[in-house]
Amino acid sequence: MYLYERCNRLINEILVDDKAGDLGWFRRHLSFQELMGLLLEHNWPSIRDTGDMGAVERTIRYLEDHYSNPITVKQLAEQVKLTASRYSAMFKALTGKKPLDYLNQLRINRSKERLLSANMPLREIASKVGFVDEYYYNRRFRQITGTTPRQYAQSVLQGRNVQDWTGHRVQVPIQPQRILYYGEALGDLLALGVRPIGANVNTMRDTWMEEAAKDIEDIGIPFNLQKAASLEPDLIIFSSPDEQQYEQLAKIAPTITYDTFAPLEQRLPRLGEWIGKQTETNQWLNEYINRLTEMRQQLQGMVQSHETATVLIYHRGRRLFVMGTGGLAGLLYQASLFGPRLLFAKCWTKGSRTAKLWNRICRCTQETGYSC
Repeated sequence: MYLYERCNRLINEILVDDKAGDLGWFRRHLSFQELMGLLLEHNWPSIRDTGDMGAVERTIRYLEDHYSNPITVKQLAEQVKLTASRYSAMFKALTGKKPLDYLNQLRINRSKERLLSANMPLREIASKVGFVDEYYYNRRFRQITGTTPRQYAQSVLQGRNVQDWTGHRVQVPIQPQRILYYGEALGDLLALGVRPIGANVNTMRDTWMEEAAKDIEDIGIPFNLQKAASLEPDLIIFSSPDEQQYEQLAKIAPTITYDTFAPLEQRLPRLGEWIGKQTETNQWLNEYINRLTEMRQQLQGMVQSHETATVLIYHRGRRLFVMGTGGLAGLLYQASLFGPRLLFAKCWTKGSRTAKLWNRICRCTQETGYSC
């Protein structure tokens, strides 16, 4: 179960109007403790000195205002009366980057604005954002973005206007190089051969996808805006209709919302079009359909027409849920191997990914050997 969904579930349990008296209050209190534990587990900083950390945060604002000036780590450390080594450690704990790496990314980001807004020589752009010469600027730009300054400008200026899941019209790069992904179904990107520079990878911990998400920078839950900005994405994919969060993300880079609850054959082509991977998408879906057909043929005759299947999952060992359109259940029903039990069929027809099981459903599942 994804961490985002777990947090939402706990919040709903805390806010529920439970009339069970003291027992209801006790349950909500436990849910609150669990929620705090989850958030602390994924966001607890390694350095707790809030006074020094606040001073380091002020140097970040200094960098944003004076990035075009010559700046050294020693100068920054002296501003907050720390040793250079301690300052660097605290800076990295706060931003995920070393001070000069952060400064270079900041300068590159500012140079992007000039590349797109004026036809200036690279030598002049490099000087205005703090690089000593155009050659070093060009080398750092390519190291950070994967493309040259002029190639970047051409790609963005020739970008495509797309409509996302929640109706935003967004200008996106033709071939985005630094995608940041926030939400469920990270496997959709990986299936197309795309590794994002950042994602909420802690949700993959202790799952089969943990190894697949290795080396992808974690951007936290809740979303760490400062860390996301430091990664310098050229496209953000966000699998939520939360408009308030969307507005924050859109300030960092072009942002599109992605409906991960839509059927795979509908959502994947849309994703492939957005990121310029239509060929890879078609190849992957064709292979998927072929394997689905092969599975259906192998099981033909083994499954009778009247047989049904229900996929149940435990939510952190406390609540039993029935899978609707998501995961294994969706695969079984789409392949027409099984139909859903009549009691659960409305989950499938309504497109629900999961549904909470009531006591009567739990009793019903005991007929097939399951218990709640």
